[in-house]
Amino acid sequence: MKFISRWLIPLTLAFLPFSKGLMQFEIGVVTFNPYSMGMIILAAMALLLLVTRTDLTYNFGATDLFIALLCFLFFLSTLLSNSIIESGFIAFHALFIPVVSYFVIKSLIRNEQELHRAFLFLILGVISLGSVQFVSFLKTYSRTIVFEMNPIDFSTLCVTGIFYLLIVRGFRKLSFILLLAILFVLLLINMPRAYLLALLFSPIPYLLIRNGKSGLLMTLLLCTTLISTIFLATNADSFRISARETIRGDAINGIERLTNPTCWKQSLYRRGIHFRQGFHEFAKSPLIGQGMKTGKSRYSWEHTYFTWHSFNLEWLIYGGLIGYLLYSAVMLAFFWSAGRWAREDTITTALLLASAVIMINGTMNGLMHGMMPYALFLLMGFGESRTRTLSEHATI
Repeated sequence: MKFISRWLIPLTLAFLPFSKGLMQFEIGVVTFNPYSMGMIILAAMALLLLVTRTDLTYNFGATDLFIALLCFLFFLSTLLSNSIIESGFIAFHALFIPVVSYFVIKSLIRNEQELHRAFLFLILGVISLGSVQFVSFLKTYSRTIVFEMNPIDFSTLCVTGIFYLLIVRGFRKLSFILLLAILFVLLLINMPRAYLLALLFSPIPYLLIRNGKSGLLMTLLLCTTLISTIFLATNADSFRISARETIRGDAINGIERLTNPTCWKQSLYRRGIHFRQGFHEFAKSPLIGQGMKTGKSRYSWEHTYFTWHSFNLEWLIYGGLIGYLLYSAVMLAFFWSAGRWAREDTITTALLLASAVIMINGTMNGLMHGMMPYALFLLMGFGESRTRTLSEHATI
């Protein structure tokens, strides 16, 4: 048990940043990599330990219940989708492996030292990939894709590490400063506008979390993001720019991405048109959705895979109203249960704040693809593990 939590889980997490472009292999229609294989093996170990050891408890709670219902819904919607193979492939990476990661972390991380070690290895993995990305950035001075890791995915992992370092501060001072500085630099060279804005306003959700208002924060977040998505879809033309002003080519991924207001306006217009199409798509199957699917889109990063760039639309289109309510219930249950301990525990605060910021980014970049679902379910797994530990100590 100690070997698993001290080495196997941290080493598996260190491979997460490389899971999209390193040592991949295919079995049928499913793409495996060291991270997904590691988590599947660890899940089998966790099941065996929970069955054979009477001293280990899982503490099945509301979050687990809603996750189980969510998985059942997407299993059903995959079977009913137009392309079972396509929907199943996406569900494997956007839901199955993230949920397995959640289960492994909650089951096998049993104390603060193990949690801290796991996060350290994850951060070191992010920095390892970031060093390669930084060299690539110096050649072009624009954000780039390294090992198939696009800028938003990599920024998600950076943000996760940044909040853990800032709030928990479980490292020696020099190590803390060095790791934090590197992650900030790596975040900046990816130029994630939504994340940078979320970081700027993060003191507001931080104060709500520290004052025991995590459930209220998630409720407000779900309501305001849905309203903003509807607003942008119905008012997209307000952000229209002329063909002469349109920013094209490499400039859209360079420094001008952050400094030119026209670039921001152009992105809002494209998102608005995209969202408008998304609501029409949702209307085709409003109850249980269409299952997860990919497609062509000129708005996507590599012009290959389709994303609705909004977690609200993803939940509505993929799972319909039932899927949207279940995803919302998962997040609300997690924030309510973990939020009880945030007043006194910095680790819980960091996990909740990172989750909230990832969801804020998901308002304009989506949540059901790339590293976003992986990071979110890992944070929930760590949060549930930490909640169990704190509950046990409080009882003692």
